[in-house]
Amino acid sequence: MDINVGLTTVSAGWKTPLSMVLVQLFNTGMILLSKVSIGGGMFIFSLLAYRSFFGAVFILPFALVYERYSVPLSLYYYGLRDTTASYAVIFLNIIPLVTFMISLVLSILGTTTVIVGLYVFLSAKSKEVWQTYE
Repeated sequence: MDINVGLTTVSAGWKTPLSMVLVQLFNTGMILLSKVSIGGGMFIFSLLAYRSFFGAVFILPFALVYERYSVPLSLYYYGLRDTTASYAVIFLNIIPLVTFMISLVLSILGTTTVIVGLYVFLSAKSKEVWQTYE
């Protein structure tokens, strides 16, 4: 699948690696600018405040367009209304663990499905193999 961009043609397979490289370049630039700012005597908490503010301003238009119908954060805030902040922080820290456990369960189920599918495929496609043992 090729995408026409002006005079050059860019393969769609290059989008993901290119975006990963760009993210790393942006992170490197942010780290270098932070190091220069802190070395120049900037207060660390003001640097964090500025970074968060400019990040929010930059991401806001994209979030309004692409995440318009997204529900998870609003569900998080509904849950936060009914519990304490400490439970909310604990559950936010548990999310990667639960994601890992779900991936383990699904990989085991996927492996089992592949093995069962292989047996079904072999039994359906190779009747002559089964007839030789009878």
